[in-house]
Amino acid sequence: MKVWQEDERLFDHSLIESLMTLLESNSYQINTYNGFNPCCVEKKHFNCIFPDGFVDKCSNDELNLRRGFIGLSGEIKWNKELLFRNNTVFNNPTCSCYQCKFLHICYGPCPRERDMWESLHCRYRNPEQHWRQEILDFIRVHTNN
Repeated sequence: MKVWQEDERLFDHSLIESLMTLLESNSYQINTYNGFNPCCVEKKHFNCIFPDGFVDKCSNDELNLRRGFIGLSGEIKWNKELLFRNNTVFNNPTCSCYQCKFLHICYGPCPRERDMWESLHCRYRNPEQHWRQEILDFIRVHTNN
């Protein structure tokens, strides 16, 4: 994943391509398009490891809000429960997202937002308009039109 704080114009992209090729040749799955996929934070074994040894699921939080750290034996120790794992649109029939026709491409609110909200709700004012435009943009990008 791209580190959002870093300016990608400062990197030699040929080195990144070489690294991706090397990883793929060693059976790692590489995905540079995040499109209609759940956030990487949803993956059970995804964790954001910071240079100082602190850990969180998302790198978009304030640094002082990180909820875990790497213990002496290398395991991750969480000092606060990760609520988003249980607070999902997929096991909550009372959430408006549960019946939404765009759930299969939206996946509901981001995990960071779900950790902050007591109840789940759509993050888009007009989901119909938003997702129609996303689909059109996807088609344009992938058909070079």
